[in-house]
Amino acid sequence: MGWKAVPLCPARDLCCKVCLQDGGQSFTWENVDECTWFNVIDGWCVVVRSALDTVQLYIREEDMPHAAQIESAMRRYLRLDQDLAALYGRWMERDPKFPKQTQGVRLLRQDPLETLLAFICSQNNAIGRIKQLVTRLKREFGCLQATQPFEGAILHFYQFPEGIEGLLGAEASLRAWKFGYRAKYLQGTAQRLQARSE
Repeated sequence: MGWKAVPLCPARDLCCKVCLQDGGQSFTWENVDECTWFNVIDGWCVVVRSALDTVQLYIREEDMPHAAQIESAMRRYLRLDQDLAALYGRWMERDPKFPKQTQGVRLLRQDPLETLLAFICSQNNAIGRIKQLVTRLKREFGCLQATQPFEGAILHFYQFPEGIEGLLGAEASLRAWKFGYRAKYLQGTAQRLQARSE
């Protein structure tokens, strides 16, 4: 099974390196190489590659009948409906110190539970370490959607946990996995969320 590339947007409209890797906003994207990332978005396995002029979305051949739905999910997640050039123009008018070189930096539309748990993992941590912890959450409590080759690499697509059930009694395991004092807060947050839903 292979992949099909679909143009997603001009490269100037999305800085993948900042939005998906270095910006401290999302911690669930994993690297294939310096310009290619993969993740599970709305249940779909996707690969995103930033080329010189275009950001490409790669969709598994078996998912191509749903290509429009997958592309729509990615556009929503990346907020590609927002005109950044117009926003930047307004911000530069109002703030002369606004960086004129900023291009393609977007606020992602992430899942609230993912955002909350990543925030807890971020306490007193650098981006690389937060990414390690969030990846551990994904792999221990999420669901393996697929394992598939992409240009010679074997990619493991884990869906971030959709619920908090796995975290309810997980403090000891989280501590063993080096979450430190954050383990107590992750388990406590899961317990509070469960209590609110009852």
